[in-house]
Amino acid sequence: MRRFKYTVLLTLSLALLSACGTTNPYPNFLNGDLSQVNEDSVESFFLKDMASGDTRSEYEYLLMDLDGDGSQELLIQYVDDPGSFNAVFHYENDKIVCWCSDSMEMICYSYPLKNGMMVEEYDYDGSISYNLYRYLPSGETEQIGSFFIREEPSSLEESLDAPIYKIDNENVSKEEFEKELKDQVLDEMVSRNGWTKMK
Repeated sequence: MRRFKYTVLLTLSLALLSACGTTNPYPNFLNGDLSQVNEDSVESFFLKDMASGDTRSEYEYLLMDLDGDGSQELLIQYVDDPGSFNAVFHYENDKIVCWCSDSMEMICYSYPLKNGMMVEEYDYDGSISYNLYRYLPSGETEQIGSFFIREEPSSLEESLDAPIYKIDNENVSKEEFEKELKDQVLDEMVSRNGWTKMK
């Protein structure tokens, strides 16, 4: 009877650990082992950096469940600089697949929020847009909402009005914009302490 109880407790404990996504499948990858990586899904320069180890210290990482399946995704970016490089990796069927890899456009970049959502921020010509989205288990993304602000006239198109404050493409007051942006984005940003510098 005691052995049966022990077996049941062990089984339940393992199931709970699995459900909570506590297993981290990424340590070997973070140490430069690319054997589990689908190399077609990520930019080659980053893989060279990972394999050589000489520049790994320029990156930092964060583990977070982005698609709500109970398992963690791996987010990697340049230290405090997602505009230079940011990527999201997912582990499935003993393979690490890159869902997103971006190093091309420094004025447009993505970063995570504490609630598991992502923000794509685009800064251009005095305007800033924040597109909120989340990942689905398939790796596809689903748009959640958007913010847009322009407080100064455009240097490129004089016809563009200013100031403009929009939430989900609807004009709102400055006060409403600032409150909602603070509640939904700024207060939800992952602190610098949440990121771990790679070694």
